[in-house]
Amino acid sequence: MLERSDTMSKKKQEFDITGMHCAACVKRVENVVSKIDGVESVKVNLLTRKGSVEYKDSSTVEPQQIIDAITNIGFGATEADETKQDSCKSVYKLDDICL
Repeated sequence: MLERSDTMSKKKQEFDITGMHCAACVKRVENVVSKIDGVESVKVNLLTRKGSVEYKDSSTVEPQQIIDAITNIGFGATEADETKQDSCKSVYKLDDICL
């Protein structure tokens, strides 16, 4: 899912991140992604296993660069699947099972 905010001239990319177990894991992911040239901000949520990355509209950051950075430190990462998110409206989600 790629969103564009014309008012702020930034792109936003969502990622599914696996293998995180604690706040230190979240911090490691945020630190490594924030070091990618062109990344403006990174927010990772441990409970939803999601990461949101904002970068400048003029930036040449590719989703694969972010995925590679995350997998290089031992976690799994893929671009968020918007259709999977929309099909599960439940507040609680464990793996791919809606509760």
